Amino acid sequence: MRILLADDEPVARKRLEHALQSIPQAEIVGQAINGGQAIEMIRTLKPDVALLDIQMPGCSGISVAASVSDSGNGPELIFVTAYDRHAVRAFDLHAADYLLKPVSFERLERALRRADARLRARASDQRLGAAEDTAADPDARDQSNAIWIREGRGLTRLDIDHIDRLEAAGDYVIVHCPDTTHIIKGSIGGLEQRLNPAKMMRIHRSSIVHIGRVRSIRRRNRRTYVLLLTNGALLDVGPSYIAAVLERFGAPRWRTSDG
Repeated sequence: MRILLADDEPVARKRLEHALQSIPQAEIVGQAINGGQAIEMIRTLKPDVALLDIQMPGCSGISVAASVSDSGNGPELIFVTAYDRHAVRAFDLHAADYLLKPVSFERLERALRRADARLRARASDQRLGAAEDTAADPDARDQSNAIWIREGRGLTRLDIDHIDRLEAAGDYVIVHCPDTTHIIKGSIGGLEQRLNPAKMMRIHRSSIVHIGRVRSIRRRNRRTYVLLLTNGALLDVGPSYIAAVLERFGAPRWRTSDG
């Protein structure tokens, strides 16, 4: 755990330094003596944890926290101060802990354990998010026979043979299965690029269907076609997809007296 100390009092920094030397996983990567320096060192050194005093020259520890919290990728923040009146604001800035001087070794160690747990949770969320994005990434050209569904803090693999159809819903896609539905973040165009074209076909700007679920092709009028699925659902075929759909299923573009 890479730690930055930010306090304008040399004695306070020395006490923290001494305490951290007794914590095996703690590594001090820098020491700042004012707020401006703290911001710069956080941005350049990218510590895992920043121990911040409140009152420092230049700008306060609260201002430092507000500055580095905007990025969303900053360190976990632990305030170490003699003033309790800033605690509410500190936690509004998502501080991991707020310690009052003088800080006992046990209290500091507990705060670092909390920060470490939060770091691990953040890393886990990032890994899951990356896996989820990959599952719906329009630039991922490998054809897939499954998609990944986020459930709680994990991902579940869903075979496409268990999917009836996919429906676009803004920045999300609704996955319709025989017995349930799921919602995943991403675009239907991105999924189209990833899913096995031998099984899944785009039939509308907002729809992809499993070919094996199509029971018949019907014509509503001279310009409109629909697919009847095995579960009874009727799906519109987009005008620009009609030719490809008819060709895929080997169905002729039939003609009637109206056109």
